[in-house]
Amino acid sequence: MTEKLRVVMGTVYPYDESRIRGGVEAVAFYLTQALAKRDDLELHVVSCNRTLHPHVVHAQGFSEYALAASSRDCLLLAVHGVEAMVPHMRNIAHYQGATGAYRRWIAPWIAAQSIRNARGIISNAGGYITDLLAGQLAGKAVYSVFNPVADDFFELGNGQADPSPIILWVGNISERKDVVGLIQAFASVSRHVPQARLRIVGGNSEPMYFERVKREIVNCGLEAVVDLVGRIEQTSLLKEYSAAMVVALSSIEETAPMAVAQAMAAGKAVVSTRVGGTPWMVEDGVTGCLVDVGDISGMTDRMLELLQNKDKRERMGRAARQTALERFSADGVAEKTAQAYRDLFERRRQG
Repeated sequence: MTEKLRVVMGTVYPYDESRIRGGVEAVAFYLTQALAKRDDLELHVVSCNRTLHPHVVHAQGFSEYALAASSRDCLLLAVHGVEAMVPHMRNIAHYQGATGAYRRWIAPWIAAQSIRNARGIISNAGGYITDLLAGQLAGKAVYSVFNPVADDFFELGNGQADPSPIILWVGNISERKDVVGLIQAFASVSRHVPQARLRIVGGNSEPMYFERVKREIVNCGLEAVVDLVGRIEQTSLLKEYSAAMVVALSSIEETAPMAVAQAMAAGKAVVSTRVGGTPWMVEDGVTGCLVDVGDISGMTDRMLELLQNKDKRERMGRAARQTALERFSADGVAEKTAQAYRDLFERRRQG
């Protein structure tokens, strides 16, 4: 019988499993649920714990969990948000002023230290991660493993009723997500399809930007057709995906957005900016539509096209779901993750 690997995963984890806050919590929850089914792993999810003497430490993101590792540990680092390393992100308000200057310094330092401590790296965004961090990955084992999506999202694609003309946006409202740009694009959509609605689902971490979003809704005269839903529990989120016709993302920077993976699993056509890892997730014209960052008219045209062309929308949705089954199913991601654990542990044993 194969020896059980003892794995400690350091990560933020949802205190209330029905209310998952953000992409990293979602990845940690979906992945641990799938890994827990396996007989070849002994998995512990902790903040930081050395008393378990793990064979592998799996850290989700640049964090205290990765910083706590030492040369004695077999650290596998899953890379998530990398916005602090993207030059154009320095122009947004989050990185301005004294606090922003601190963020500009501390975030790259934490990332560099986390990578330095790692023996292996998980890229959830294809070549985007490896290209961006190429200078820091020498000597590291690199594994390409997409983020997992819960089975519930895949079940939405089975025989669901014809959805309403709803465009769904899911995330944490912030300048990085350019929700204002999406509202501007939707204003043109609304003129052509008056019955269309935009549902904006998620919390907000930048109050000043959130005020900009609310003002833009008013400025565009969209109060009656744009819904600021707020943060909701998982069962309600599933209903939002089920009811939507199209899922849109207008970000100026992303790594591997969970909203895109969830939408694809649910069999929904996606319209997204061509940014970060999204081109490794969405095949333009096949599983969704990609537009350049800031291309408001392009975003409008693609959303209109999918709202008005049922055959194309459904064809893309079916292709998206098939791709999601191959890449994002929790059990499949758990299998690839377990393979990475084994490979990294063997590399360490062999010196």
